[in-house]
Amino acid sequence: MSTQKNKNFLVGIVGLIFLAMVAFTFMGTEDESVGNQIEIEVAKEVDVEKIKEFEINIVNRKMTLDPPLISVEVGDQVLLNIKSDENLRFHIHEYDHETMLMADEVKVLSFPAMLPGRFDIEIHSGEEEEKAILIGFLEVMPKA
Repeated sequence: MSTQKNKNFLVGIVGLIFLAMVAFTFMGTEDESVGNQIEIEVAKEVDVEKIKEFEINIVNRKMTLDPPLISVEVGDQVLLNIKSDENLRFHIHEYDHETMLMADEVKVLSFPAMLPGRFDIEIHSGEEEEKAILIGFLEVMPKA
């Protein structure tokens, strides 16, 4: 293998180890709260420098980011630490990633940003399951 391929391979392995450590940190045992579960979709090779982490707080059914925009590039590994003040279903359109949020518990959602574009981020509450509430956007820019 060439030196560059060795370096890329090692960076990928380090990234996978990092994500595995994050997963084990948040998973816990079966007796612990459901809110400590983690949902991860990992790219085949993860460059540690390409992990883009965001703290997402949802208060009164609004994302507290100002502006409510998560911006990354194609190829980035998105890592969202999501916390809500109520039980909600969090959903990113087109990527079709969704997760159940439990009040005041952090949920980690991770996935590779592979589709360029601007995608709606919505929440659904238990009593209004059919009604989606737009709370922000995921913007995935083409590589520069």
